[in-house]
Amino acid sequence: MAPSDIQNLIQQTREPQFVSSAYLLKFKFEGGRYALVGRETIDKQQVLRIEYYPTRLFSDDPDTRAGARANQVTGAKSKPESNKDAYGREMQRLMNKVSRVTIWVEPNQKQIVKYTFENVSLDFLPASWLVRVTELSANMTMTEAFAGVWLPERIDVLGSFVLAPGPFSVSYDIQYSGYREAATAGKYLGPSNRPR
Repeated sequence: MAPSDIQNLIQQTREPQFVSSAYLLKFKFEGGRYALVGRETIDKQQVLRIEYYPTRLFSDDPDTRAGARANQVTGAKSKPESNKDAYGREMQRLMNKVSRVTIWVEPNQKQIVKYTFENVSLDFLPASWLVRVTELSANMTMTEAFAGVWLPERIDVLGSFVLAPGPFSVSYDIQYSGYREAATAGKYLGPSNRPR
């Protein structure tokens, strides 16, 4: 097999679902947007509860404002913004404004043990006369499967909304268990003990 074929094979290998699940929210850490709420116990471990109030969780381009400021300083002209772009940016701003992520961190290992994403209010969404979203939340719990190795234990997502016929809810729940540590062994025979 040629080296390029090996590289192609490696690139085509699927990432295990439990690995991609650990990055469910893929939130971006922002300095100065956190509040230490206190200490709690999760699975007999002392953890710190931290609330994160995002400004860029739903933003496609976190550097948009920095780019606009640079244009103002240098006098560079930026292309005019379309109504669609302005609407999208306003929706992102409103989603960030009403979102809260609570993170539980094990302080010694600096490991996120659990996080919860909540939208506090979604009344600003379009077509609220047709469908009203009453709840949107996602939870992720990690477990120390092996000493110093943290893997996902449970993920659940809940959405509740109201239509003309009444309330509805949609949920997704997945649990991971039975992690096993891979073990290998080898023995060096040396040049004189090799089979011929």
